[in-house]
Amino acid sequence: MAKIISPAAISTRKLEIQRKNKLIIIYITAFVLLIIIIFFIVKSNVWAVIFVAFVLSFFLYNIIIFSKKINDAKIGAKAEKYLSDFLDTHLSPAYWVVNDVKIKYGNIDCLVIDTIKNCIFLLEIKSSKRFDSSKVSKWIKQCKLSEKLLKSIVFRVLGQEVPIFTIVSLPFLDNQDYSYHFENSNVWMFGNRKLLEFIDSVPKNNSKVDWYKFIDDICSK
Repeated sequence: MAKIISPAAISTRKLEIQRKNKLIIIYITAFVLLIIIIFFIVKSNVWAVIFVAFVLSFFLYNIIIFSKKINDAKIGAKAEKYLSDFLDTHLSPAYWVVNDVKIKYGNIDCLVIDTIKNCIFLLEIKSSKRFDSSKVSKWIKQCKLSEKLLKSIVFRVLGQEVPIFTIVSLPFLDNQDYSYHFENSNVWMFGNRKLLEFIDSVPKNNSKVDWYKFIDDICSK
């Protein structure tokens, strides 16, 4: 079993809770406005009724949007937890799994550190069950930003560069043998089985790396 350094989906679950709290506020505000509109109807103030109805429609729109965002966060958390458990089961203790790594502009879903080959696999986890080409450019942009920030952290902490393999992981993908390499950006995209094969196939980096020092730094934030 792999060595799990930190639990999965903490940030995603916090995001889900924040969105639920905002949705509650929207519901309460909409209820108050509903009382007001009933009052105005009694008063037969047509323009006031139209105005409040417009405001209510705005709140209804936001209720729908926030409900979808809450569901997205919930599914995202499940994907992160599922992949963490999958890696824990299928990787040896030489692999350290660090979930939910805090960086400057947010977080990295998962880092898999190979302490034998001395490299890092940066995983951006997506919950899609089917490949969606319309989202790829956004995913790659997100991955490259995380990769850039991770490289700066590695060099600051260790004073050296180590190989970083940047991957879009699709743990719920129907085709678990899915594999693709975006050569222009040097980002890979994998279903679970191909992810394991790729992790196993990378060459060894012979540089000596103090991984305990690195872990202490990224887990102290």
